[in-house]
Amino acid sequence: MTTNPAMGVLLHAIGGLAAASFYAPLKKIQRWSWETYWLVMGVAAWLIAPWIVALGTTQNLFRVLSLSSSREIVLCLIFGMAWGVGNLTFGMSVRYLGMSLGYSVVLGFCMVVGTLAPPIVSGEISAVLSTASGQVIVGGVMVCLVGILLCGIAGVSREREQRAGLEPDPDTEFSPVKGFGLAAMAGILSACFAFGLAAGKPIATRSIEQGTAVIFSNNAVLVVVLLGGLISNAAWC
Repeated sequence: MTTNPAMGVLLHAIGGLAAASFYAPLKKIQRWSWETYWLVMGVAAWLIAPWIVALGTTQNLFRVLSLSSSREIVLCLIFGMAWGVGNLTFGMSVRYLGMSLGYSVVLGFCMVVGTLAPPIVSGEISAVLSTASGQVIVGGVMVCLVGILLCGIAGVSREREQRAGLEPDPDTEFSPVKGFGLAAMAGILSACFAFGLAAGKPIATRSIEQGTAVIFSNNAVLVVVLLGGLISNAAWC
């Protein structure tokens, strides 16, 4: 399979923009509880959108899923539910830290744990660090972590300045202790998404056998993993 680094970077940039802006519309909703608008967003993002994309890109999607073993489906659901808890704590950390500080802290944890946990658990971290590309990736993670730390410091300063210029709001939910704890949990559990994709690799292979393009083969796995995420979030909400 040929590689296209430029296209990969472009897709990452688009994904990063989407991930960085998804919470913004939720901040405009004033009369709903946090759990209500979080669940509405979750149904759209983890149920409706994945099925639309999977149905449009996967050959014989229902047959692929019906041929999958119960173990494969259950493992994808379990890892998806664990990732869902991480996603839930991500949203709640933004709730308690604010968007600027919340995003900085959560993305720091998610990036470090999500990038390094899978090769550590699989025992491949030594092989990764033994290659030039692996060393560059790990070095890039460290550089980005420093940048996110600086963004976090800037976010704290900005929110302090905003609070100093406004009357105290009795309804404010700002809580650094809760926020940082939830951000750490979100980072740790973020790796479960990668574990879910790994558990669903036989499903992706089966999708390819049914005629799905390799680049879209994981879409059949995503509908199961994201369903698990929706279950854990819906249970909380």
